[in-house]
Amino acid sequence: MASFADQIRAFDKKTEAKMEKAARKIAVDAFSAVIAESPVDTGRLRSNWQVAIGSAPSGVIGGDSFDDTPKESFSKQKGDDQAVAAGNLKLGDTAFLANNLPYARRLMNDGWSVQAPTGSFDLVVQRFQAIADKVIAEVGRE
Repeated sequence: MASFADQIRAFDKKTEAKMEKAARKIAVDAFSAVIAESPVDTGRLRSNWQVAIGSAPSGVIGGDSFDDTPKESFSKQKGDDQAVAAGNLKLGDTAFLANNLPYARRLMNDGWSVQAPTGSFDLVVQRFQAIADKVIAEVGRE
């Protein structure tokens, strides 16, 4: 029979693993929502969402040319985006979602688009608690 101390260590390890899983899933779900709410004309705005752990990404994707295929979901992307989803995001880390196009802030925050007149980013911020609550409930049932 395991000692009380061993039981506490096992509980601690299991709890930490669940917290990390929840943090990763909340990041993926919130980032996916931001990308999905991004207005699409040419696809450049959606194609320039970048994720990094520890510090905000800089630059734009594709320079003067770009992939005009809209990103449908953060979780389907590559590089650091997948690193967050795959487990490189640990408790205490900060995950950044950035779009460094010069017009991104105006489109996402100020509603500079007929497709997103109220400001897409604000819509996701308003849903963030619901996103987090859903993930925490899911992870808690495991």
